[in-house]
Amino acid sequence: MRGYQTLIQEAELMAMSPEAVAEFMRRAAQSKREARPHYVDEDTEKALRTRGDTLIDLSLARYSWHRAVVSELFQSSAPDSPIRLACLANRSLPEFPSCLIGEEPGPMAEWLLSASSNELRALLENPTLTNSFLYGLLERKQGWESIDDDHLRHFVSFLDLSPQMRMPSPDFSLVNENKVLEAAWKLAETVPATEAWAFTLGHLFEQLETDYVSIEKPLVIAARWHVAPDDAEANERQAMAHRNGSLGNWERVRKGLARLALRVESLDSMLASDDIAFRAAAYSMERLNAKQLRAGYKKDRELLLVEAIGNMRLWQTRVTRRTLRDFVWDDQTSNAIDRYHRKEQEVRKKHPKWFDYEFGGQAMDDGNADNPFPATKADIFTLSSQLNHNAIGLNDIVPVLRALGNRTSWIWCFSLGALVASVLHF
Repeated sequence: MRGYQTLIQEAELMAMSPEAVAEFMRRAAQSKREARPHYVDEDTEKALRTRGDTLIDLSLARYSWHRAVVSELFQSSAPDSPIRLACLANRSLPEFPSCLIGEEPGPMAEWLLSASSNELRALLENPTLTNSFLYGLLERKQGWESIDDDHLRHFVSFLDLSPQMRMPSPDFSLVNENKVLEAAWKLAETVPATEAWAFTLGHLFEQLETDYVSIEKPLVIAARWHVAPDDAEANERQAMAHRNGSLGNWERVRKGLARLALRVESLDSMLASDDIAFRAAAYSMERLNAKQLRAGYKKDRELLLVEAIGNMRLWQTRVTRRTLRDFVWDDQTSNAIDRYHRKEQEVRKKHPKWFDYEFGGQAMDDGNADNPFPATKADIFTLSSQLNHNAIGLNDIVPVLRALGNRTSWIWCFSLGALVASVLHF
């Protein structure tokens, strides 16, 4: 028997405007599960469906916590329609997407074969997506065998959107989450080593973490992913990528697998490898010293800059930051400078203490005459950049100028004064 509070709430919702109903549902969905109005039952939501209002149906699809209501909306809506997309974006229901389509893999696989890109995005961005769904699909076992390579690749091309693909867990009680990540990495062992798959996996592997993931012999798997020597067009595309400081598609897959291998392989062996993808993996994630960075820059130049600038470990120390900055100054290309400055601003915002009292790669002692590091053109470049990007005032740059004064001649100081005056003037 339905209680009086339920009956009253249903009457109120039936009398509300569609906008008020939508706001009610949104607020209820955003509250904690135990705080949701328990007197809004499935019959109330079904009664709202009888009003035949599009806005009410959209709010039910997106915010309802009754499986039967959302499933009926999903099944009765047209593919790629707003109602269907709202159902896929519903975060109030558990056990997604079986709550919409059913428990058996067969019907879910059938839907995936016709799902649009928008439907896949909405599904994969939903944090209630179950690990069992992802794992079964990536393994293509136990009912998922009907998913062919092309449809699987289309699905995998959006896989990095899923929260389940984020940082793996060291908690062994969450081992199923890590199994999904391992299944994604193992695709490199099972799917065809085509350029289309190389493009898809190369992008995915750039986003995946390697901690707490166990893949046997990743470098052996990497050997599958090479451009065919007789494919002239593919080899030219790869050479063009190298000229731009990037890796080709097959190389990006090998780089991802090399990142996994770095947990057991020595850093020196990876840096000395003849495979540019293995070296790129080391540049992108390892804690290199200045000597190793200089050797990498001499060998790979643009590639070293691209990979090392994105390596957060290299931003943690003054010496490696200064080394990278000197490379950027030496390179003098707009791409390198812009990439460096974007990353510097990002890191300064996230980790300001890494840069405390620092300028030119050394702590500013406000008058340390014994500073052994000479000022470089890169120091002047950085000061100019900071003035332009941060619009700091004279009070802020006095310590900077004083620190540089200990490392420059009076001519350099005069030049710096002119630079500061001109920047502050404009």
